[in-house]
Amino acid sequence: MTVRSASFFPFPIFLEKNLEVYLGNILQTSGFVVSGVGETDGGSVTFLTAPAAGTLVTLRRYLALQRLTDFQDSGQFRAKVLNDELDYLTATVQQLEADAARTIRLNETDSDSPLTLPNTAERVGHTIVFDENGALTTQPAAAIAASAAWHTLDDIPEGTVNQHFSQVERTKLSEIKAGAEANPAQVSEDEKATATETGLRSFSPRDVSDIASRYASNNSVVSVHGRTGAVIAQSGDYTADQISETTSRMVMTADERDKLTGVEAGAQVNAVLSIHGRTGAISAQTGDYTAEQITETTIRVVMTAEERNKLAEIEAGARAYPPLVSATEKLPQHRQKSAPFRQKMLPTSSLR
Repeated sequence: MTVRSASFFPFPIFLEKNLEVYLGNILQTSGFVVSGVGETDGGSVTFLTAPAAGTLVTLRRYLALQRLTDFQDSGQFRAKVLNDELDYLTATVQQLEADAARTIRLNETDSDSPLTLPNTAERVGHTIVFDENGALTTQPAAAIAASAAWHTLDDIPEGTVNQHFSQVERTKLSEIKAGAEANPAQVSEDEKATATETGLRSFSPRDVSDIASRYASNNSVVSVHGRTGAVIAQSGDYTADQISETTSRMVMTADERDKLTGVEAGAQVNAVLSIHGRTGAISAQTGDYTAEQITETTIRVVMTAEERNKLAEIEAGARAYPPLVSATEKLPQHRQKSAPFRQKMLPTSSLR
C-alpha cells in the first residue's frame, strides 16, 4: 500500500466504524485506512488515492446511543473496562451536544414556546412561520408569497456584511471605469527614472515635482511676449512684417491697399464701356461691322463686287460644265438638229 495522503482527527474512537469519512458531501465507505482506533489522542485516515486539490475532507465521530457493558454484582471490577464505558458515554454526550448546536433553538433568555411541527398532512405545501406570539406554525406557501411584508429593498434590514446599494452609490460606481484600482501602487524611483511603466500609479505632489524637474528641458520657454502661465494669443503679438508669406497667401502692402480702395465694388478687370456707341445690354444690329472687317476662313469667304457681277450673268439652273459635242453631232445631217443646243458651245467655224 502506497501512502498517498493522510488526514488526522484529534478525538478517540472505539471501533473503526465509529469514524465517518466524507469527501465533499459524499460519505466514503472504502478507499482509505483508519489508524489510531482506541487511542485517546485520536488517529489518522490515509487515502489510497489522494483527494483532488481543494476537496473538503470531513472526519466525524458517530456513536450508537447504547450501553455495551453490564457490571455484575460481586463481579470483577476492572478500571480499564469502567474507563472505556465512561469514555464512551462521554463521547455520546459530546456527540449529542454537537448535534444540538447545529439545530434551531430558543435563546437561553427566551421563554418556552412550542416548536413542534404539525403532522405531515397539515404541513404539505406550507411554510414555517412564527405567529404573533412567536410560536412556530405553518401557513400555505402561496399565501406567504402573496402577502409578503417586504415589497422593496427599504423593507429588508441590512446585515453586517451586506448592505443596501443606494442610488448615490450606484451613480458613483457608474463613474468609475472598469478595471480601475482603488489605490494604485505609488510610483517608484526606478519608474520615475525610466518612464516606461504603463500601469496605473499613485503620485504625491513631491512625485510630480520630481518628475517635472527630471524631464524639464534646459531650453524650456520662460515666457511668451512677456506673459507667463497658460499664454493665449493676443492682438499685437506679431506684426505683418514678422509673418512669412506662402505661394498662396501673402500680406497686403500699403500701396496695394490704397489701390484696392480705389476699385469700386463689383468692378471687372478691363471692362468694356460701350460697343458701337451703345451701352447696357447690347444686341447685334445691321451696320455693326463692314465686309472689310470680317476675317475670311478657308471655307467661308466674303464676295467681291466683281464676283457679284459675274454671278449675276449666270442664268439660274445653268450647268457649270455642258457635255462636249460628239463626232456624230459634227456630221452635216446633224448640224441643224444639234445647232440649237450647241450654238454657244460649237461655233460654225468649228464644224465640218
